[in-house]
Amino acid sequence: MLTFYILLLLLSIKHSTAGSAEKTHQRPKRLNPQIIGGSDSRPGDWPWQVSVQKDKTHICGGSILDSWWVLTAAHCVRKLRADHISVNMGTINLRRNGGERHKVAEVRVHPDFNLSTFEADAALLQVKPRIKFSQSQDPVLLPPDEEMDTSSWAPCFVIGWGVTRNEKRPAILQEVEVELIDWQHCQKWAPGITENMVCAGFEEGGRDACQGDSGGPLMCQGPNSESWIQIGIVSWGSGCGESRSPGVYTLLSKYVDWIKNSTSEAGKPYTPRRENTNKPSREESDPNSTPELMAIFRREMNQSVAESFTISGSCRIRAFLSMITVTWRILIYMIDE
Repeated sequence: MLTFYILLLLLSIKHSTAGSAEKTHQRPKRLNPQIIGGSDSRPGDWPWQVSVQKDKTHICGGSILDSWWVLTAAHCVRKLRADHISVNMGTINLRRNGGERHKVAEVRVHPDFNLSTFEADAALLQVKPRIKFSQSQDPVLLPPDEEMDTSSWAPCFVIGWGVTRNEKRPAILQEVEVELIDWQHCQKWAPGITENMVCAGFEEGGRDACQGDSGGPLMCQGPNSESWIQIGIVSWGSGCGESRSPGVYTLLSKYVDWIKNSTSEAGKPYTPRRENTNKPSREESDPNSTPELMAIFRREMNQSVAESFTISGSCRIRAFLSMITVTWRILIYMIDE
């Protein structure tokens, strides 16, 4: 009878917590629209984002590639000497003194950068001292150097400290979800794009990167990955968040080889971060999941009941206590979920 009541209690808790226990790998929607139609990010959401600064004033965004290199847009730094630039990282709030400031040892602008067309709008900053990784500053993943099917990359986000809808620069790093736009379709709205560029936004406008966001990352989850992968660099656009005027981004898959070659020439080869493949897949069993705990409970319960009929005294008490212990493990797990 005690066993029946325990099972009944577990089933009632399982049904009452089923809705809250479901998890999703998509980011939750948030309010407080800014960037252009975006919202404040949270610490640790985008640990590769950096602020590229001149005289300690934000001019562009950028992203951490590895211990030595930061990626940004060529048009941000093409006229600047290395000793005039610094990189602030490890913080989402530019009005506080948090984060780490790194000097720049070398600026490497893509040799094919064209200011008229914004072709090859990419640059590398070698920082000093080397970057120490943490929860607030960590490298971004780059895409494979192959043709991309934009329809299979989603969701996508762009981030930055650029001008918001109210033409003010925010203190907190802003984020906004965007959609990749088919290249042929985008060419009608942005005639100057080349095959080395990718468009993102919405036909109706309202959500976009803007002035000051240049150099920052456009990130998506890939077709076979739940990790965020930087597929573009904020480059140019006509207006900010206007209808049929998407943001245009340097398509990074076209420049991965340049990143590898350029960093090797500088004597500090790019060392890509490895994607975390240790997470259990949806098909693999998780020993901490409710089904697995229930299976353990059933095994322990069956064993305890069987022992209660064949043994007596202290052994029977130990079997009963074992049953209670497993029951509490399941209860605690469900409450945490």
